[in-house]
Amino acid sequence: MALPVAKLGTLALRTLSKPIASRLKSQAAVHPKFRNFIIAIAQINHRITTKIQRRIYGHATDVEIRPLDEQKAVQAATDLIGEAFIFSVAVAALIFEVQRSASVRGQDWGMTGGGACAVCKHQRRKCEPNCELAAYFPAHRMNDFRALHLVFGVANLTKLIKANATDAGRRRAAETLTWEARWRERDPSEGCYREVACLRRDNAALRADNAALRRQLAEHHQLLLLCSGDMPAAQAMPVVCPATTRAAHDPSNNNRENNVNTSNAR
Repeated sequence: MALPVAKLGTLALRTLSKPIASRLKSQAAVHPKFRNFIIAIAQINHRITTKIQRRIYGHATDVEIRPLDEQKAVQAATDLIGEAFIFSVAVAALIFEVQRSASVRGQDWGMTGGGACAVCKHQRRKCEPNCELAAYFPAHRMNDFRALHLVFGVANLTKLIKANATDAGRRRAAETLTWEARWRERDPSEGCYREVACLRRDNAALRADNAALRRQLAEHHQLLLLCSGDMPAAQAMPVVCPATTRAAHDPSNNNRENNVNTSNAR
């Protein structure tokens, strides 16, 4: 009911602007101070319009322009005031209509940051202010939701996201499901399994490297304490030199030792 009242109000204001403009014209012609003011305005308008017309038609512009008589000046000024009032009313009504239309469109599209969410757009439905998936899938994530819709469907997606109690958990679930759907789109047979396997292998390798570095750091720390005399030799852990270890496991060294022992026996 509010929309017809608003339209009727603007139409009535435009209709009433004409008699109001006529009333202003009559009062402006009677009031002495305002009369002198509008006469000066009319003379300035007459000079400007005359110069513009002369330039348009190619006439001489240095010829003196005769001023209007008082009666014509008052008539021209009152006509100008009436037209200006009607024009201002029309502009105000137009601005009101544009703002009202924008507010109505905003209510229709919902309150999801400048438009319907990706879920409502995909399903061609009105996005309500209490839309459950609008915060996680705004309008610019349309491609992500298409991939999610192909893998999970709207009902399963809603259940998986609502299974989390907190908003942070729901956002994390939305991002995880989007990542899984995107990988399923790239690799329909394995999906994200190959990427997860690669990440696990890299994680295991990094953990092994970290453990080795920690052992080496502990050994070097003990060597520094032994060299400085702060740690007794009995408390020190045995430190195995890598070069010694390699030499012990080298079969060529064992052959050389056997040869030496044989020559000494001879």
